[in-house]
This record gives sequence, C-alpha cells and structure tokens, in this order.
Amino acid sequence: MSLNPPLTIITAVAFGEDQIQIGFMDMADQSPTGSIEQTLLTELTDKDKLLVRDIQEALVEIIDNYKTAKRNPPDVIERTNRFKRDDDEDED
Repeated sequence: MSLNPPLTIITAVAFGEDQIQIGFMDMADQSPTGSIEQTLLTELTDKDKLLVRDIQEALVEIIDNYKTAKRNPPDVIERTNRFKRDDDEDED
C-alpha cells in the first residue's frame, strides 16, 4: 500500500483544557536547504474538543500497546545494534 506524503507534517502537539498548540511544517515551505516551521495556538470549539478527545484516545491506545508488549516480551530477544548503518545506506 503506497501512501502519498502529507502536505502538512505535524511536529508537536500540546493539549490544554480549552486550547491546543500544534507545531507543523507545510511541504511548500521545505527545501533541501531548510524549512519554515510554524506553531498554531488556538482556542478549541466544542467540535474541536471531540476531535482532540479522539486523538488522545488513539494516543493512549498506542501507549497501552507499548506497555503490554513491554510486559510480555518475546521468549528470545534479538540483540542487534540499532545504531549500525545498513550497507545499502552507503550506496548513494
């Protein structure tokens, strides 16, 4: 399954009770030499609060999945150097 890259990349989110702060970069503002990053800080409407609740529930599910996997590790843990570069990466 191939997904198109998003036109806006979300870089950070901070939730308040009635506000939200979203850090983001638009693809149009990026180049090989730099990018423009922006931050939106806005009051939440009732409709926005429902969306934020859905996002927070999804994030809690990701956290729960991680905690469950951590509590139930596989019988054998493959020991690898996650910082080692693949040989293919050197071929540009």
